[in-house]
Order: sequence, then structure tokens, then C-alpha cells
Amino acid sequence: MIWVRRAGAVALAGPLTAILLAALVLLRLGDTLLDPDFLADQLAEADLYGFVLDEALPLAVDEFRLLEPGELGVDTRENPLVASGLDASRTAEAARRALPPEELEALVDPVLRETVAYATGASDTLTIDSQPAANAVRRLATEAKALLRDAGAYELLLERELQPLVREAARDALASGADGSGWTRGLASGDEEAADRIAEAVSGVVTPEWLREQFERNLDELTAWLLGDADGFALGVRPGEAQAEAASAEIAAILGEADSAELVYGEALDPAVDRNLGETVTLPYGVEIGRGEVKAVLREAAPPDWVREQADRLIADVSAYATARTDGFETTIPLAASKERAASLLTELALERLGEALRGLPACAPEAAASAAAALRGGMLPDCLPPDTSADGLLGEARAAIEDSVTRLVLEPVPDAVSYGAADLRRDLRADGGADALAALDDGREFFAEGWSYDDADLRADLASDHDALDALDRVRSFFADGYTHTRADASEGTLADDLEELRDGLNSAQRGAGVVAWLAVAVLLVAIGALGGRSWAGRVAWASGALLASALVVALLWGPVYSAIADLAFDQAREELVINPGEEFEDFEATARRTGEKLIDITESVSGEVAGGIFRSALVVAAVALVVFLVAAFWERIAEAAGRARGRGSARPT
Repeated sequence: MIWVRRAGAVALAGPLTAILLAALVLLRLGDTLLDPDFLADQLAEADLYGFVLDEALPLAVDEFRLLEPGELGVDTRENPLVASGLDASRTAEAARRALPPEELEALVDPVLRETVAYATGASDTLTIDSQPAANAVRRLATEAKALLRDAGAYELLLERELQPLVREAARDALASGADGSGWTRGLASGDEEAADRIAEAVSGVVTPEWLREQFERNLDELTAWLLGDADGFALGVRPGEAQAEAASAEIAAILGEADSAELVYGEALDPAVDRNLGETVTLPYGVEIGRGEVKAVLREAAPPDWVREQADRLIADVSAYATARTDGFETTIPLAASKERAASLLTELALERLGEALRGLPACAPEAAASAAAALRGGMLPDCLPPDTSADGLLGEARAAIEDSVTRLVLEPVPDAVSYGAADLRRDLRADGGADALAALDDGREFFAEGWSYDDADLRADLASDHDALDALDRVRSFFADGYTHTRADASEGTLADDLEELRDGLNSAQRGAGVVAWLAVAVLLVAIGALGGRSWAGRVAWASGALLASALVVALLWGPVYSAIADLAFDQAREELVINPGEEFEDFEATARRTGEKLIDITESVSGEVAGGIFRSALVVAAVALVVFLVAAFWERIAEAAGRARGRGSARPT
């Protein structure tokens, strides 16, 4: 019967080992992962914060620079980091100045300790001070501004991004300029050189200094709002009077290189002639002057200096209007003096044609002479030339009539002054480029008049349909402004606070309830093993302590040599797999992911080693205690006998 009982006692050794293992694991977890200081100390010992700034960040910047703009989801010609000239070392140095490893640790460490303390029930309130994080953001913004200035990023961005973009847009927009109005022909003159000229003009307006001022002001606005220092933000690009003047001067300079006569006559004067003259004008003797000839003579009659002066005035007015320096314009070009000079030129042209016609007439037969003379007296060209009448003589007689008709019929319909205004410019642009050209003009005027703006109200309107994003944004701002404090009463379903409470409850159950149950189960099994295996109290204690000793040694073996062999193999295998495949989601940042993964494996190995080492040492302590108890129980009779003899000798000693 005793062997059956002892077989049962031996059978209980298996469950005892498993439950003892669970109890020791729970005990060690309470001293490590569930200790608010353990994980924070492990990260500090692993120099994670220095690794992030000195290794991970430079690697990430280097790999980011290799990405194409399309992979980044940005509409730029080059990778923004490449275009700005920022390299890995310079960026990492700026980050280190703004947030040195010790300050990064001081920022993360309290949050980690507070969170673990609350999650494990060591604290009933979770409090995170936001000021260190807010100060870090401010320093990062300051360093970003200094970094971009020192790296010459604004100059490089203008040279590598803005100028090529403008050059390409100008080349496309002016491709058909030769068929358009004088304005587009003026801009497009020079073919490839025109686009380069416009790009250079933009550089004269959008200077690196102005671009830096816009970026830094917007960054300050956004930072202040995000950190709760301001209730709102107003981002914007605001051209000042200097930019408007520079843009106006650049436009005038480009147009000034065009044909002055083409601008003055092609845009203002020729249309006035077209509106007031028919296709041809018939003068006395049937001489015809075409409308095109009238326009050509008006151009010929104008002195080059006068044409240049009118073109300069017109260009100045158009440039000022295009940059919103004026609400409109009306450029008046006087024509009276040109008309006077054109009158004599047109008269000579008409007389020349009349002379050619007269010299080509045959001499009249006697019977036709009278009708030919009558036709000449009526200002008509006859079919033949009367006798005793010369072409030169007739030209002298016809001069006055021709001169008068040129003035009345040709030049009087043309106004003495022609006005060209904003409405005319808009009409010409629409005729050349359609609604897009007109929209471009209006967009440019609006930009110079009002700039571009975007404020917190616009942001909220854009995110109105995304309540989660708005809520997250408000939570971030609230955290930076007031920090974060959480108690059990703050939890609500479906929130981060609710998840934190579930974690707290679960860890408390594991740490307290499960641990107590495990040790109670160990005690019950030891009592059962002792009762089944022993006949006396000493025997029962020997069986229980022996079973505990055996179980503890098994646990020590598992978490000592066995764990060491398996862990070394597993972590080495993990490192090899990481080298081969860091993960598809990190394909653009393979080197960063690989090095970061190696660091995390190192930390995990260290943490698991601490946990395993603690379990191993605890198992040895239990084994040592069990061994002592077992030895005492096994030699109890001898110990008792020796103690009795010692007491007997003591009582027999004479007093």
C-alpha cells in the first residue's frame, strides 16, 4: 500500500514542477517587467537614446535622401532633402543639439516609469508633465531654422526646385506665343532663352531671404498653436511691396526686350484703325488705300524714340496691374502728330499709284477725248489720256484733292488718341490663352494683393469629416498645453484610457491573484506529496522537501543551461533573418530597419536574460532551502539523539 501512495507522490512531482515554474516566473516578472524602474533602466544601460540620435537618425536621413519624389508623395523635381542640401551628419548634429541623448532620456524615462507604475497598480494616478516635450519641440523648431539657414537650403531650393519649375511652366505656356498677342510674343521671344529669362526674373522676386522669412514665420505660428501658446494660427505667404515692385520691374524688363512697335501698334493702335476703317478706302481717281497700308504708314510715321516712350508707359502700366499695384489702368497714346506725318506719306503713296495708272493709259482717240476730260474733271480715272494732257500735269492738279481725301477719308476716322486699359489686356489674354490665361493673371494679382493664407479654421473645415483626426489633434494640443493626468475615474469605453485600465486590471490579476494561487498550489502539492510518501512527520517533510528540491533543480536547469543554449540559438537566428529580410514594409529604409532591429534584439536579449537569470537564481535559492529541509528531515533522528545527549550531559554537570 505504501508503494502505491509513494507512486502517487512521485506522479505529483510533474505538476509541482510546472506550478513552481509558473510561481517563480510570476515572481520574477514582478521584479522586472512589472517593476516601474526595470525597463527604463534597461533602455538606459543599452544606450538606446544615444543609438537613436547617433546611428538610427543618420541612417534614416541617408536612406530618405535616396527616395524619389513620387515615393514620398510630393510634387517636386527632386527629393526635398537633396534639393535643400541637408545631409545626414548635419541633420543629426542639429537634432543632437536640440535634443541630446541625456535630454531625450529625461523626456522618455519619466513617462515610461509613470506608465508602468500605474499599469501595475504601484500608483493610482498617471501624471505626465508636457513641458519637457514642449520645450523639446521648441528647440527642434529653432534648430530646424538654424539648420536650413546654415545649409543654404533656401538658395538651393530656389535653384533646384523653383527655377526649373518656373522654366518648365514658362516653356509650356509660351510654346505658341508667336501666334498670340504682343504680350505673349514679347514673353516668348528668344525661344529657350525666354524661359530662362522668366526663371531669372522669378529669382529676383522670390529671394532666399524672403523665402526664409516666410518659412520661419509660418513655422513659429504653427509651433505656437500646436504647443498651446496661441489659440489659433495663420499661415501665409505674403509678398510685400518690395516683392511687388521687384516683380513689376522684372515683367517690365522682359517685355521691354520685345519689339516696341509691336506692343504699341499691335496691341493699342492697330485695333483702333481696324475698328474705324474699312478694308479699303477709295480716294479720287479710283485710287485705293488698304487698311493694312494705313497701319504700316502710321508705324513708319512714328519716330523710334516716341514709340519707345509709348511702349515704356504701356509696359509700366501693364506690369503694375499684373502685380496688383494698381486696381486698373488706362494708357493713352497720342496719335495727332503721327497722323500729320502719315498724311503726307499716304498722299505721296496715293499720288504714286495715280501716276502709275495715268502713265499706263493710252492716248485718247478724237471721239473719246471729251469724255476722258470730263472724267478727269469729275475726279475719275478715264480709260484713256486726252491729247495735250500729261500724267505729271494731272498729278499736280490732283494733289490737293488727294491730300484732302486722305485727311477726310483715311485719317479723320482714326482717333487722335487711343486708350489701352485693363479691359483690353484681359480681352487679349482671353483671346490668346482662353480662360486659363485670364485665371493666371487673376491668380497672380490675388497673390500679390493678398498672398496665400491658411489658418486653424481652414484646417478644421478640411478635417470636419474626420472626427478621429480632429479629436487626436485636440488631444495633442491639450497635452502640450496642460500635460496629462489620468485616474481610474477618467476611463471611458473605446478610449486609450479605457485600454490602460484593462491593462492595469489584467496585470494586477496576473501579479497578485495568479501569483498567490500558484504559491498556494505549490503548498497544497507539497502537503499532498508529503502525506502520500511519508509515514512519519520526518518522512513526510523529507518527501515534500525532496520533491521541491527536484522540481527546483529542474526549473534551474531549464532557465540556466537549457535557456542559455536555446536563447543563443534563437537570437542568432533572429539576427540572421533580419539581415536577409528586414520586412517589406521597411523596403525603403532597409539599413535603418536592420540596424534598429539588431538593437531591439540586443535589448530583448538583455531583458530576457535578466528575467531568466532571476528565475534561475530563485530556483537555486528554493533548491538550497529544500535541500536544507530535506537533510534536516532525513537525519532528524540523529539530530534529535545528538541534541538529547547534549541536554543529558548538560543536566549531569555538577552545580
